[in-house]
Amino acid sequence: MQRPPEQQVNEKGFSLIETLIVMTVLAISILPLVSTQFNSRRAITEADRETQAMQIAVEQVEMARMRGFGSAIQDSIQDGNYEVLVEVVPDTLNPFLEEVRVIVNWETGSGTKSMALASKRAGR
Repeated sequence: MQRPPEQQVNEKGFSLIETLIVMTVLAISILPLVSTQFNSRRAITEADRETQAMQIAVEQVEMARMRGFGSAIQDSIQDGNYEVLVEVVPDTLNPFLEEVRVIVNWETGSGTKSMALASKRAGR
């Protein structure tokens, strides 16, 4: 049975409600992807900062070795966004050993992070 001409509806295309429903579903499904991307970017940035801090710490240990541990008793250095503390102390268990400790601090969005590196060698 056919509808009378005045009751025929043009059913071609999408209605506004259908379009809004599709847009809502797309927005809800894309949100976790954006969140994952943001968290990944933050983790990569933090890993890069930790790598730079480790490179600074290794560099400071090597510099203390070149100068001789005794000449680098205690030193505080500002290296860009990193604060570096270098100290040389005698080993508590073995008086013939010296230990150089390097502590690197830097600021992040969630507070201050710190990385420490220590190395021992026989005194001269």
